[in-house]
Amino acid sequence: MQPIGCVSLVRQEQQADRHLCDQYRLGQDEQVPPESARLSPAPQRQAAEQPCEQRDGQDGNRHKRMGIEHDYDLGMPTLERGQPAPDFELPDESGQPVRLSSFRGSPVVLYFYPRSDTPGCTRQASGIRDDYGRFEERGAVVLGVSVDTEASQARFKKKYGLPFTLLADPERTTGDLYGVTQEGRSSYARSTFLIDREGNVAKVMQRVDPGTHTERVLEALPD
Repeated sequence: MQPIGCVSLVRQEQQADRHLCDQYRLGQDEQVPPESARLSPAPQRQAAEQPCEQRDGQDGNRHKRMGIEHDYDLGMPTLERGQPAPDFELPDESGQPVRLSSFRGSPVVLYFYPRSDTPGCTRQASGIRDDYGRFEERGAVVLGVSVDTEASQARFKKKYGLPFTLLADPERTTGDLYGVTQEGRSSYARSTFLIDREGNVAKVMQRVDPGTHTERVLEALPD
């Protein structure tokens, strides 16, 4: 019978041998990470959980650094300039049907946004509201579209005193027509379509910055 001290020493040696065997099987390039690293979330997971407004801004900043005018996002199908804008009919915030073709003869600002009453979308809508007189001077019609319900659009419009029409597209039918739906997400990519008086697409802007959206639209608005 071995003394208690010897048993303890043998157990320590056995544990050390098992640890060395595990390290050998894993190899030098597959070392078990320290406890702190195992508990830290992966960087890509953190990025995926950022709010849509923050991701949009990062995309825009990256494009600016690269010297790219981000009117088009290569990862998303879209309409081309000069094409007829797809006609559609959606209910507005009060439940009344609105058809795009009914505005023929006026330039139309058709902008899709992710969600009503979220920080980026509120900033974008408020920018249009604050300069709405300039849109009226140009005879332009502004239509905001999101996947929100009519009731949500009504609350959003009333809360911020928005003077333009908000359309509800919870089934994403119009978003599909304009290529602004996002795979794996229920919200739209922030996109704006400027439509001329003849009903053709004059300009497409995608992944726009909510803070500069209004000025960019006014600069590009067709006569």
